[in-house]
Amino acid sequence: MSGKIIVLDSYGRADSSNFNINLSPSIDLEGLQYQATLRRLDMSWSYNNISAANGNNTFKYFNGVIDQTITIPDGTFNHKDLISEIHDQMAALGDVTIISGVNVYSLDIVMDENTGYSSLILSNSYEVDFTVANSLRSIFGFNSAVYVISTLAPNKANINAGVNQVLVHLNICAGSSWVNNSSSDVIYSFGVDYDPNDEIHFEPPDSFIAVNSRNKLTNLNLYFTNERNIPLHFNNVPITATIYLQPIMQPL
Repeated sequence: MSGKIIVLDSYGRADSSNFNINLSPSIDLEGLQYQATLRRLDMSWSYNNISAANGNNTFKYFNGVIDQTITIPDGTFNHKDLISEIHDQMAALGDVTIISGVNVYSLDIVMDENTGYSSLILSNSYEVDFTVANSLRSIFGFNSAVYVISTLAPNKANINAGVNQVLVHLNICAGSSWVNNSSSDVIYSFGVDYDPNDEIHFEPPDSFIAVNSRNKLTNLNLYFTNERNIPLHFNNVPITATIYLQPIMQPL
């Protein structure tokens, strides 16, 4: 029996990061042992790196008179957009000086794209409190502390909120791979070397994993987690995956 190509497209599904495709007609494997590989993946790095669920959406500072707390809305931010969001909320709170029509802030965070480290720039008695719960500190590479002077972050910024790998799961591959000490249905994984909202396109070399049925395939479930098996959600941005199936042995 020849190989089979299956295209899974999340467009119009309730959740692009975990969706089911009911095959019509079903694919009859006729007792043959098949193996599967991911031939192509098209998606966007639209995971919420800032969110209440991640515990990293709070920014507290002292403006020289009173403490202020900013809550960042759930979303996919690069460092530039995140700093702009902080400044926009500071301006709404009146913590801005307008000089020649330009907003000037006594609190700024500057990213060095070459080194991956950020610098906290403070003036006019401003302070930043990175000890509070749900703080943005790890996103910018700071430790849990109250910063009262301009400081270079001691750690590299972590804009991906601790996600180092994305695991692509396909339900028909259950038990064919392992995540830590547990069997898993992972068909592919990739490291996170992208900026938020980057387009991602993969055409990986074939790496076949045995299919867990020799009969009919009626439903395919594609979903995504991080390396700790925590679900990742890509804000319903469409995802398309091409799966190739081929037989590897005849039935006894």
